[in-house]
Amino acid sequence: MQDFWTGTISIGTPPQNFTIDFDTGSSDLWVPSILCTVSSCTNKNKYNSVQSSTYRANGSPFLITYGDGSYAVGHFDNDTVTFGGVQAQNQVFAEATNESGFVNDIRDGLLGLAYPRISNGEAPVFYNISGGELIVGGIDAGKYQGSITYVNVSLQGYWEFKMDSISVGGQTFCTSNVNCSAIADTGTTLIVGPNAQVQALNTYLGGTYDQSSGYWTIPCMNRSTSYYPNVTFTISGQTFTLNVLQYVVVWGQTSAWTCGLVFINGSFTDLNGNPMWILGDYFLVRYYSIYNIQTNQVGFAKSISYTVLNSWYYDYTLFPNVTTPTTAASTIIGTIITSYFKNRKGKHVKQKP
Repeated sequence: MQDFWTGTISIGTPPQNFTIDFDTGSSDLWVPSILCTVSSCTNKNKYNSVQSSTYRANGSPFLITYGDGSYAVGHFDNDTVTFGGVQAQNQVFAEATNESGFVNDIRDGLLGLAYPRISNGEAPVFYNISGGELIVGGIDAGKYQGSITYVNVSLQGYWEFKMDSISVGGQTFCTSNVNCSAIADTGTTLIVGPNAQVQALNTYLGGTYDQSSGYWTIPCMNRSTSYYPNVTFTISGQTFTLNVLQYVVVWGQTSAWTCGLVFINGSFTDLNGNPMWILGDYFLVRYYSIYNIQTNQVGFAKSISYTVLNSWYYDYTLFPNVTTPTTAASTIIGTIITSYFKNRKGKHVKQKP
């Protein structure tokens, strides 16, 4: 599973290319500056204003801090931004002269896809495109199955909406009346929720909280996957289900597997100060998502690869023991488990100013 949703954009004339994380949890575009010399900028593509004929000085200061403590500091510039065949001329973006938390990162920078309200006072890229139609990923019928369920954005800033409930069997852990707002965030890996609700959910699933690492585990050695129930998110009356193979991360040795739950305690709030859930990649790779800025709606449909993802770790009725697929999976997870559970809990939801 990829940690980021990345693509290539260009800035300037002639174009300077950057690998960008498309992030629905923030609203600013920033890339490293040629002036950035810290370790987080090492081996990154860097913007050089001197080499662009369409560069215009701006000079306003820029600072963004994300939920995991990473940040970027610098100043705003104006230049031509191009991606997907669409061009935004004289677009404001940030040139980061200092950044932290992005060492050995495949991304050069981030392009925020949320509403202007959480930007740093400058118009996001999508508000500076005149005419035409822009499709990022697009509504591609070949990528989902069934119908699309739409839900209205309840508070503009993040892509925030109200869920009907989160439930396991007959047990409900939040309802539309009690702290059941959520945002869909491509910049967050796990699924983050209010502390009390996550504690109740994970305890119900048989989880044990590890105080030192901050994550929950369940016993899974040679235990049938049918032992664990599905977790259901109900949105606009439609159910969106994750089975146990989709809500755990497995790592360790073949004689001592550990299963970590992807539901993580968090204390994130919306712009009104109310608790909210963050549906990160472990939800979004299973469900195709649409962000419609024109109708102010978020849409979800089951991904065409929904069932294929079940065998990302293994394709068995028991949790892993000695098999080639699980060995491969454990190798992958072993290298990234620290970043998943210690560094990626809330990335990249922008912190409120």
